[in-house]
Amino acid sequence: AHALLGRLAAGRKDAAAARAHFERALAIQKDHIEALTGMTGVDIAEKKGSVALARVEALLQAEPDNNALRMLAGRTYVTLRDIPKAEAVFKDLVQRDPSNLTAYSMLARLYLGQRKLEEARAEFDKIAERDDKAVGPRTMAALIIDAQGQRDEARRRYEQILAIDPSAAVAANNLAYIYAESGGNLDLALQLAQTAKQGLPDSPEVNDTLGLVYLKKNLSSHAISALEAS
Repeated sequence: AHALLGRLAAGRKDAAAARAHFERALAIQKDHIEALTGMTGVDIAEKKGSVALARVEALLQAEPDNNALRMLAGRTYVTLRDIPKAEAVFKDLVQRDPSNLTAYSMLARLYLGQRKLEEARAEFDKIAERDDKAVGPRTMAALIIDAQGQRDEARRRYEQILAIDPSAAVAANNLAYIYAESGGNLDLALQLAQTAKQGLPDSPEVNDTLGLVYLKKNLSSHAISALEAS
């Protein structure tokens, strides 16, 4: 409740009230992610980025397996324009949580911004070579190839990932999208989209893909439900 009140106060540009509510929330639960995110935003708006970063880094050091904290740290590095540290955090996050679509997206944006997609792809391929079951680096390499417009090669790589792990949600989502867009097997596309939905039920990207597949299959009511959820 305090975190929500803090967000409302921040929306009204009342930084003092927002800070008070976020501090109260964090006094109750020091790693409450919404309160931490809000407090970080208030600090950065007041030019106290180093304070915000120190708070998040201290908590992450105490809870190294907390992926929500890791994501917040990465976003904070991006906001403070510390791109090398942001890149390191997001790379670590996709290794720890191969189904984290947001982490892949953030990492891809960093590479796009730096115009270093080919170097990044080569690096992820090298990581994958060291572990024939590693889904994270294979998914990142496939995403980069997809972003470069090499759709056939991306499709082949997503298929390989799903052969390793049939529940790999990011690969399932992207492959379903490719099949739906290219006029491929829509029944298979639906199965893949449903697999992605099971792994990432609240992802707007996954719901969008599911809606597209339903639309291609002329299942309008199902498509509307999925797209509204997205």
